[in-house]
Amino acid sequence: MAIFLIAALVVILQITVVPYTRVGTAVFDLQIITLVFFGLKKGLRLGLLIGVFFGIFSGLFSTSSLWLGIFLYGLTGLTVGYIGRWFYKEQLSTFILMIFCATAFIYFSHYLYQLLYAQLPLDILSYALKLFLPVALYTVAAAIFLFRFLRGIRI
Repeated sequence: MAIFLIAALVVILQITVVPYTRVGTAVFDLQIITLVFFGLKKGLRLGLLIGVFFGIFSGLFSTSSLWLGIFLYGLTGLTVGYIGRWFYKEQLSTFILMIFCATAFIYFSHYLYQLLYAQLPLDILSYALKLFLPVALYTVAAAIFLFRFLRGIRI
């Protein structure tokens, strides 16, 4: 139960506070940071549940499909929880690698969805340089800063 209270607080912070921390065009994704943390720490079931929870709010507060958000965040949580079995969970490098990969997966999947359904021009390099890479690097930088705090949470 405490985990879902933390997740609800993360959603509130993502919607209200995080947009004010914008650097250029990039806003870090606190939901991905928290999803990867819980997926690594608690395993694939909780990673899936937290992912679905974040996916619901991601779908509600974005221009993408609700089901796409639920699917992408849920699959990301499940995958991180599954892969996390083979890595040392308290290691910063594992945390950073998983966050970068999760951000890449979610943002490129959203791009492909918009490419197919909104008939956007195929310009992956421009998208990567202008949106994905700044967001991924900013999310990783925020994760490095938040790692000690998250590691101290006892659940």
